[in-house]
Amino acid sequence: LGVDLQGVHIQIESKGEAALTNGSISYDFSPLPVTYDEAAQTASAVYAQADIPNGTYYLKIQLYGADGETLLNTITDIVKIRGYKTETTLALDFAKLNVLYSVSYNLNGGAWADGSAESAKDRRRNAYTAISLPEASELMRANYEFAGWLVDNASITEIGAGAATAKDYALTAQWRLVPTLYVSASGNNESNNGTNKADAFATISAAIDKIVALAESSKTAADWTIYIDGEVVGANDISNSLTTEHAKSLTITGAHNTNSITGGYTDVLNGGSVYSAAGEGSATINGSVLSITTAVPVTISNVKITNGIPTGGYGGGIQIGSGSENVTLESGAWITDNHTYYSGGGIMLNGTLTMKAGAVISNNSANDWGGGIWIGSNATFIMEGGEIRDNTAGSGAAVCHSGADFRISGSARIPAGADAAHPQDLYLMSDSSNGTYPITIAGELTANAPVATLTFGGNYSSYVDNTLLKAADG
Repeated sequence: LGVDLQGVHIQIESKGEAALTNGSISYDFSPLPVTYDEAAQTASAVYAQADIPNGTYYLKIQLYGADGETLLNTITDIVKIRGYKTETTLALDFAKLNVLYSVSYNLNGGAWADGSAESAKDRRRNAYTAISLPEASELMRANYEFAGWLVDNASITEIGAGAATAKDYALTAQWRLVPTLYVSASGNNESNNGTNKADAFATISAAIDKIVALAESSKTAADWTIYIDGEVVGANDISNSLTTEHAKSLTITGAHNTNSITGGYTDVLNGGSVYSAAGEGSATINGSVLSITTAVPVTISNVKITNGIPTGGYGGGIQIGSGSENVTLESGAWITDNHTYYSGGGIMLNGTLTMKAGAVISNNSANDWGGGIWIGSNATFIMEGGEIRDNTAGSGAAVCHSGADFRISGSARIPAGADAAHPQDLYLMSDSSNGTYPITIAGELTANAPVATLTFGGNYSSYVDNTLLKAADG
């Protein structure tokens, strides 16, 4: 922003706090009429209203940009009036007053909120003109929040006035990753960024791809949360493409805090499969509602997972692969009305799963093993709370345990149900090589008794190791 003579304003002011008066005369301290001499490159002003009493005054000269609005510089000098005239003539070097420095902005992947081009707010300033820097509300970047300006790797909040600021400023915007994404039925995987409900993705899989891309560009692994807004239909995959280099943890949770088993769920992951008692050929099979194979810790809370039928026969609601070392069902996680024509109606577990108070696995079915959950041969199931109830299967209506470790404690409960002939049982598998697959009592059981009903298969009494229950200390 340049300046010319037409941008010079001259003003005289009293050094006192109050308005300067002399009897009935009040002195006008508004900018004086300025006479410009372009050829000589001078600007002058005469105070012509009335004689000024003897005294000491401020003479203020202001330089404005060619736009007539932007203040570039203010020079204040002291003049003494004697005999109604100044004692000296002030000679100011216009060229020195008009030394301008650049202020430029590198938005670092962001944009101006008003849609301006990146360089639109670059400007020139005089060292004696302080400026305020653009604030967060003036900038935008998808999946990030503004974190301030940097100059030469140092944080800066304003550019002050004075000799110390007589230099060019190249400012770089700093951004902080916002590790939250939204998925909704009205979402769009092609045009949206997942930043809020209106900008949601259509699938969890698309949100995972976004996390990977953001982590690789920002070199940041964060604790991520994906909010499920409303009912999202279809199978979803949290694959091993999401690594611990991309995320420290991942939480899948409902966007509404009103979800409850008794009051109903607004936020639902619906696989869209349709079960048929006539067999697979008559069913609509879309796959497990949620397949998890990532090694990143995954927590599921405050969401209903329903209507899943696996294409491979295992894990209608959730299929947890052997690479998943830390999956947790928190309060409000409800795995219900999922089915399989083989095993693991609610959950097929081949990794590690922890179940907390307030989580429920109910009303799932399996034609063979584990209506609620099937614990695979190398899996670990840690049940610290929650309920597994009202499921059906050929064996192990609630749980079929053939895993490496099953630990139970706290408020965990697997109620037998009202049908004594077909109880909600925890079925312990056994074989001649491994003997039985026991349950470890990992701590005090606080739920109403009976906590679980055990059944077991094979000629367990003939095996060398036929332990059914053991304490955590062995």
